Amino acid sequence: MSDRVRPTDPAMFREISGATVFGASSAEQMERWTSALAALIDDLFAAQHVRAATTVVAEHALSFTRADVALLCTAHGADGMVIRDAAGHGAHTLAGSLFDRASSVAGRVLDTGTTAYVGMPRLKSPIDPVTSFGPMVITPLDGAQTRATLGVARVAGDDPLERADLPEVAAYAAIAGIALRVDHARRDREGQRIHDEHDRLAATLLDSLIRDLFAISIRLDGAIARIDAPDARAAVQAAAERLDKVVIGVRDTIFTSAPPVVIGEPF
Repeated sequence: MSDRVRPTDPAMFREISGATVFGASSAEQMERWTSALAALIDDLFAAQHVRAATTVVAEHALSFTRADVALLCTAHGADGMVIRDAAGHGAHTLAGSLFDRASSVAGRVLDTGTTAYVGMPRLKSPIDPVTSFGPMVITPLDGAQTRATLGVARVAGDDPLERADLPEVAAYAAIAGIALRVDHARRDREGQRIHDEHDRLAATLLDSLIRDLFAISIRLDGAIARIDAPDARAAVQAAAERLDKVVIGVRDTIFTSAPPVVIGEPF
């Protein structure tokens, strides 16, 4: 893992692990799942503005399920599916591939919410590189703003995935889905906090601006009486009146929901 990856956020880890039902059959499996969850959270933090969260999920599926390829598929239009993210063997040729929803196993998994184990002959994939893999486990993945399927497989000829691997793949998808939802909520909260802070700073700056403009207007009014030349006095008077309108316009913009007051053409 990169040195730039921040350590696991304890609050986020507790939130996700508390929402996850760990059906581990042994202490060793529990330790591996917990470690995988911590690594996934670390990478989700590190991936901000660098890689999509769904890409991170696909990448971590490889190590968790010991697969050679992970495909994250979503609906595409009314009748299609698309490989939205891919990781592992041949990922660069698979991402973005389109296929039919109704006739595909991934489409049925998306529609039914059930996990499937399917061999390549049954899969009948129209995507040529997919046919180079052994049996694939495809499971639903529901995260924030992400309803997808996660498919994992090993290269044909390697030790293939078996039906006994279904629960483990489904367990990873459950962990990843919760991680995506919590990460999305965390980003929303952070975005709201930044938005509120911007509002506070803007209000402070605008309040300071009004005070400065008002002080300048008072000084102009005081200077008008000391100007002897009629033309100069008229010009300063016009500037003072315009400044008063600017102050009114700024106040109306800040304190009402009405459109700002039109203050005329610039000098």
